Amino acid sequence: MSSYGSNQANQINSAWDSYTNDLNNMLNTGLPGQKTAQEQMANTTYTQGVNQLGTQKASSEADVAKQQASSLKDLAGNVKNLFQSGNIYLGSQGAGDSSAANQYAYAVQKMGTKARGDIMSQVSDRMSQIGDIYKSEVNRLDSEKQTRIAQIADWFNQAQNTIRGQIGQAGLGRSQDIQGLSTNVYNQAMQAMQTIQTEQANRRQSLETWALNNSKSV
Repeated sequence: MSSYGSNQANQINSAWDSYTNDLNNMLNTGLPGQKTAQEQMANTTYTQGVNQLGTQKASSEADVAKQQASSLKDLAGNVKNLFQSGNIYLGSQGAGDSSAANQYAYAVQKMGTKARGDIMSQVSDRMSQIGDIYKSEVNRLDSEKQTRIAQIADWFNQAQNTIRGQIGQAGLGRSQDIQGLSTNVYNQAMQAMQTIQTEQANRRQSLETWALNNSKSV
């Protein structure tokens, strides 16, 4: 290949090398970096969601505990008032030390125990509901994260395949460009040869004409 053809081939190879290197960098560095960043974002979103749910759960449990304490305090006050009012009434009836007073005290105590049990049961149910809601929401966030991770993996695989295809096409394009250059150089060489042959034929014709004219003169 001529010097011109070699220079052109070097330029073609340099351009394709640069393009292929960019594709390889994207395949080996750019895409994995984007994949990692998107996965980290999905994990961060999940973690933030779980933390927020944990804060809401703790706040709800604290509210229930506060309501429990208030209800138990009110119950204790009501039981105490019932004892006092009952004793006052029985005393006014002259039955302060009778079995009626004992029966009344037992009834009030039994009522208080039942009311306390109802409060504790309601608190337990409410705590269970809060826990169930928390678990359900955490599972939902985890499902969303797994779906996002799967989507990222699909995108990554498709992007890899696309770039690999582009690298393959780059090799084909390089071959076509070099082949086209070789054909062009060949055509130029043939054209130059034809030009030289034409020039030689013209010179020979001129010499023959000159010789013929001079031979007549002689």
